[in-house]
Amino acid sequence: MIPEHIRSTIMNFFRIPINICSILCLVGTSLLTTYQICMICGIIMVAATILNIYLFKVHTPPDAERRMLKKSSQFLDLYEKYKNKVERE
Repeated sequence: MIPEHIRSTIMNFFRIPINICSILCLVGTSLLTTYQICMICGIIMVAATILNIYLFKVHTPPDAERRMLKKSSQFLDLYEKYKNKVERE
């Protein structure tokens, strides 16, 4: 999804919020209980999952549909070969 010529720059920008979150969690261990930290991590994971599902629905890579069709056609080809082999025996 990320163009190759800007991939490293974009990936480095994603490291900034991850590092900020890590620092805040480490600092917060003295202020929060283990239960609260786990709840915060769980909420962040649920939010990330929802955003990931939304992104997948909104933007499907153009070749993803072709790959899915290719896999299904390969499966059908294998099925036909197996079916013919069984019929011959």
